[in-house]
Amino acid sequence: MHNNIEKINIDIDNIASLKNIFKRKEIKSTIDIELEKIDNDLSKIPTLISDLDLLNSEKDSLEDKFNNYQEKTTIKINELEVKQKLISKLLSEKSNSEGLVQFREAFYKNFLDFANKEDSIVNEAEMILKLQDIEKELELISSYPSLHTKMVVAVGGGFSSGKSEFISSFMQSNIRLPIGVVPTTAIPTYVLHKESDEFIACNHKGGAINIEKIDKDFHSKLSHDFIKSFDFNLKEIMPFMILATKIKYENICFVDTPGYNPADTDDGFTSEDIKTAKEFLDNSNSFLWLIGADANGTISSNDLEFLDSLNLENKRVYIILNKADLRPLDDIENILEEIGDSLEDYGIEVEGISAYSSITKKEYEYINKPLHEFLESYDNETEKHDEIIIKLSEIYKTYKFSILKSIKEKESVISQLQSISLDITEDSIDISNDAFQRIGNLKRFFSIKDKKTNLKLLDESIVLLQNSIDTVFDRKSKLRIEDIQIDNSEVDILNY
Repeated sequence: MHNNIEKINIDIDNIASLKNIFKRKEIKSTIDIELEKIDNDLSKIPTLISDLDLLNSEKDSLEDKFNNYQEKTTIKINELEVKQKLISKLLSEKSNSEGLVQFREAFYKNFLDFANKEDSIVNEAEMILKLQDIEKELELISSYPSLHTKMVVAVGGGFSSGKSEFISSFMQSNIRLPIGVVPTTAIPTYVLHKESDEFIACNHKGGAINIEKIDKDFHSKLSHDFIKSFDFNLKEIMPFMILATKIKYENICFVDTPGYNPADTDDGFTSEDIKTAKEFLDNSNSFLWLIGADANGTISSNDLEFLDSLNLENKRVYIILNKADLRPLDDIENILEEIGDSLEDYGIEVEGISAYSSITKKEYEYINKPLHEFLESYDNETEKHDEIIIKLSEIYKTYKFSILKSIKEKESVISQLQSISLDITEDSIDISNDAFQRIGNLKRFFSIKDKKTNLKLLDESIVLLQNSIDTVFDRKSKLRIEDIQIDNSEVDILNY
């Protein structure tokens, strides 16, 4: 029995052992399956990490885009605020100059009333334009009174010739005019010396706005693109600006004009820029014409044709080959001579030609007269008051000559008619009363009564204009137009 129990126990142990074996296999199989799952999951980790990195990258990109959008939106809002403030100020600001108001009243009321009655002058449109030029000068002086002692030198040239950079090369401050690969000088800017920086926008009313109170960086933003962002032409209410800063020549006021040939000819500014450049250069007594040495290396036919279209009579013109540092020294002399020959072929007289670099602020070569000598000849205080009075006196003399000439011609005709009447009477020629009546009608037609009235109106309107100019400058000019006398001998010379 005992043996049987042991055997049973052994069998039980064997069975139990066998069962454990089966259990271990089951466990191992389960573990293997789980390990395979884990291994499979582990193999997915790099992909998951990559996906996570991509998500993080997309998140960063979206954040950048959002921040960029937010920044652009902020800039846009600030830009809109600047535009709104600028337009509001330009439309509302008025000149404090009583003299400018008086001039406009005397011009557009008294003088034009006289001009509409007087028909003897042939070039009347030219005279009206000259009076409008005087008005613009008074606007400028009213906007910035210290300009009346400055010698104005205009700076012209084609797009990218480096006009703004050229003027900036004489600045002794941190201020610089904007430059770029697209047209930047959209509105003419007067640049003059002042110990403290100041940036002024001017309107057609003679009003002046301190731009720094609107936007400290406004001058760097001003370009064709900025102007195009308005729904109208900004130049219609802001014809020019004034930048005051420390410059080398204290008594010179440079005028930075638009390029007459901007690169983007489809934006509608080409004709406007040509008109503006032509106007400022025509009205300037002297100007500098810049040629970019990085372009053709000589003066272009377009430049020559544009210069030839200007009224250069009694003007001092100086040519500058700008960006001369980009050319080998051996080539510069030949380029200057070629420019000189081209100008001579067109009959354009200049005071000198200079090879200059706005970057190095150095003159490399010149013909006839160095640049600094030309500029130093202008670095003296001037008196705009007398200059404007002289311009007005020229207009006055032109009108007076024409009226006196007309009076003399009419007096001659009346004298001839009177002589005919006397001859008929003395010779007892039998003619009808109608013939005498027609002679009388001719005498009345050639009456000088209206001309004498117009002479009086001319004197009165010119005196009003002169007094208004004196008021702008707050003193009387030594030159008095009413003292101008034109005798018959001068009229006789005019007739022949």
